[in-house]
Amino acid sequence: MPNGTISRLWLPTTILICCLAAAGCELPSADPEGRPARGAHRSDSLASIISAIERQFARRSSVRTITKTRDSYADAVVITNTSGRYRFASSGVFACSISEMQEGRRFRLINVGRDSYTSDANYARLPEGKVWIHWRDVDGFVWTKDLIDAINPKFLKIAASGEVISSPGGMVGGAATSLYSGAFSVAQLETKSMGTAFSLKKTSWAGGRIEWKIWAGPDGLPRRFYVIIRFNVPAGRSRTIVADTSCMAWGKSVDISPPPASRTVDSHELRHG
Repeated sequence: MPNGTISRLWLPTTILICCLAAAGCELPSADPEGRPARGAHRSDSLASIISAIERQFARRSSVRTITKTRDSYADAVVITNTSGRYRFASSGVFACSISEMQEGRRFRLINVGRDSYTSDANYARLPEGKVWIHWRDVDGFVWTKDLIDAINPKFLKIAASGEVISSPGGMVGGAATSLYSGAFSVAQLETKSMGTAFSLKKTSWAGGRIEWKIWAGPDGLPRRFYVIIRFNVPAGRSRTIVADTSCMAWGKSVDISPPPASRTVDSHELRHG
C-alpha cells in the first residue's frame, strides 16, 4: 500500500474491515448536508452494540462481509471490492478469509492466529506449483484492535466517547435497524492490508477525522457500517477514504483453514532464495 508498514508483493488498498455494501451497488456517498435523519436524538453510548459483539466473541461466533471502498488521493481514485469471512475468539477476530478485486487484480488473504497466507495471481516469482506465501507475525496482515471497524469494541468505545446521534435506520438486510452516527479526530491514520488503523497518540503518520455511521439490528449487531476517513495531508494532496460495509450471517458456521502446504512457500525462502 502507499503507506503500508511493510513492503509486500502487492498490498491492495483494502479499507475496512467489517467490509462493504453489496457487490454491484453504487459507490458510497455521504449525506449531502450531513444532517441527522428525522427522529434523530443524542444517544448516550454504543453500549448495546459493544455488548452484542463481545457476546459473539465469547461464543466464538462468526460473520460474513461485503465491502466497497473508494480511496481518493490527490487526483487518483482507487476502487476496491472485498468479501470476507471472520471467525472469532474471546479476544476478537482469530481467523479470516478475504478476497479483493482492485482494478482487475485479485488478492486473497487467509489469516489464522498470527499466521497469514497471501495469494496474488499477478505475482510471477513464486516457485513452480506454489500459489500462496506464508507470513508469520506481520501486523499488516492480521486483525488488530486499532482498526476502524464496526466489529472492533475498542473503536466503538472511542466513538461512543464523543457525541452520538441515533435515529430509526429502516430495514437493512431484512432487519429493522437503529442508526447511530458520529465523528471524532485522531492523531494518526495508517492504511494496511487489513484496513485503516488509528491512534490517539501522535507519530510520524498523518492524523485526520473519522465520520461514521452504524446500522444495528434489534440484537445490537451491526448490519451496515459506513465511514469517511479524512487524512490531514498538505494542501492540494487531499486523501479521503469512503467505505460502506454490509455485515451478514452472524453466527453461521465458517471454515477458515490454511491453504495446502504443497501450494505454499514461506516468505523467508523468497527473501533469502
